[in-house]
Amino acid sequence: MSESPRDAMLRWKLERDIEVYRFYLDVSVKASIFLMAVTGGISSYVLSKSDSPIISVALVFPAIINAGFAVFFFYSIREARRIARVHTDVCRTLGVPEFNLKPLRSVCQIFCLMSAVATAGLLLLMAASLGGKVRGGDCEKTRTALASSEVEMTR
Repeated sequence: MSESPRDAMLRWKLERDIEVYRFYLDVSVKASIFLMAVTGGISSYVLSKSDSPIISVALVFPAIINAGFAVFFFYSIREARRIARVHTDVCRTLGVPEFNLKPLRSVCQIFCLMSAVATAGLLLLMAASLGGKVRGGDCEKTRTALASSEVEMTR
């Protein structure tokens, strides 16, 4: 028994939706990991060079990139909902069980929040550093206090 051209087209669409879902999920995770690696690297460098507050201007780059990704992931939430809704409709029409495509929406929400928080943190760190609140002496005092508390904890 051969299927109708409409059913064949819907099956093709179903396969493409699943491929697009996998691609979006894969790219989202890889982009977020790359973004956090770049943000962490630049932030670590800036914090290690706290004797010169002007170096904190380097935090503008990861802040802008994080803000861009926050906006990107925010709009991706709507697209992920649409993909899941279309997938559900196609599966119902064909009478096949549907796949759970909701994790993509959740991943986009989590990455949007992570990027927004990272942007705010980077801008606050830059403002504090340029305002003179983060100085080399303060960082050294913090390191000394942490080291002494670690020694006390091991006793």
